Amino acid sequence: MWRKRKDKKYYLYKAEKRYKKQLTLIIFLLIIASFISFLFWQQKYLTIEQIIIHRDNKQMNNQDENYLISEQEISDYIKKIMQKKFLFFFHQNTILSLTKSKIKKELLKDHRLQEIKIEKKWPKKLIVNFSEKQPAALISILGDKDYYLSSTGQLISPAVNILRHINLPLISDKTSLTWQDPRLIKSIDVALNLLQKIQFNNKDINFQTAEIDTDQGVIRLKLRSNEGWQAFFLPTEDINQQVANLKFVLDNYLSDPKSRVGLEYIDLRFGNRIFYK
Repeated sequence: MWRKRKDKKYYLYKAEKRYKKQLTLIIFLLIIASFISFLFWQQKYLTIEQIIIHRDNKQMNNQDENYLISEQEISDYIKKIMQKKFLFFFHQNTILSLTKSKIKKELLKDHRLQEIKIEKKWPKKLIVNFSEKQPAALISILGDKDYYLSSTGQLISPAVNILRHINLPLISDKTSLTWQDPRLIKSIDVALNLLQKIQFNNKDINFQTAEIDTDQGVIRLKLRSNEGWQAFFLPTEDINQQVANLKFVLDNYLSDPKSRVGLEYIDLRFGNRIFYK
């Protein structure tokens, strides 16, 4: 009797376990079917049909050719993102499948863009607000193109029409160093900061061009003044002291414009020993 009860209990246990497995499988298949149905439904009813691109109002002007990137380029970027597939079959072209973070991440791979703000308008509209980076200088690279440079020293894009930005400071790289070389990165950063921020008591003096080259294997930074003479810096050393020395010479020895007639250079690379010719 006891054995029969035990066998019956075991049979019920197996039946219950089999039932739970079947129920779990049915629920799982229903979820999968529902998910696939939802994907087809959103492809039909939530596909993005309108993309509206707005430029930051502060950057608006009446000359489209002065922009580094156009609204149409951004729209084309987004359309390419929408054509990418997920789950092998479905495009990322619906208001749900195309996430804000995905759009922003892909767009900001373009170094011309500064900021992206995205808004979704249900069921089929996407609004993108953007601002682009403003060139702080032009850089001419030995054996390569001219590029726009941001205020942080980052390459933005090739300079497509230099005449449009004729007033930008110009930095020339005459070295053969790679862009990953920390010495070149440091030199460009120093050059950019000097061109943007250096001020003299004599307001008639300013720098608009810089050249980075090597002198006996050591990197040298040459800034050319509007009067034609050059200032030589060692960008890997204390640049603040070199600037202070330059101002000292200009204020105490070369303050008279006549004293700078025929001046070729002021060399600031040797600590407190300052040479000029």
